Amino acid sequence: IAKTLEADESVQAAARMAGCALGLAGLLRAIPFRARYGRVDLPSDLLNAAGLRVRDVLDLATSPELSRVVAEIAYHARNLIEEARQVTRPPAKVLPALLSATLAERHLTRLKAVGYNPFDPRLPRPDPWLGLALTLRLWRGRY
Repeated sequence: IAKTLEADESVQAAARMAGCALGLAGLLRAIPFRARYGRVDLPSDLLNAAGLRVRDVLDLATSPELSRVVAEIAYHARNLIEEARQVTRPPAKVLPALLSATLAERHLTRLKAVGYNPFDPRLPRPDPWLGLALTLRLWRGRY
């Protein structure tokens, strides 16, 4: 896989963007867990621009301001996924690594469905169709 990535810079860039999108989705997914332990990993400039303090997030309560911050980060993650998918036919060897874009997209879709409320109790539930979605994407050669 490493040899394939080295040979094709566009595949390497796609993998990097897919990984970054998954990282951002994971950051959003972890907000409630991290807040319970007194940690807020959201960018302070976004919090400040929304008029939020770290204490507001640590209260484990949603607000329109927090939802806007979450939506903005989700927007950036979705842009990364779209950019990564510009590589339309990556080599089959690297496709499993690129599936991180699908993982990120599924979480971002669930987050959007709950109004970007990171504390919605439906979010931590397992995604019953994730395995099938990943298998189908792999089979079709897409990510």
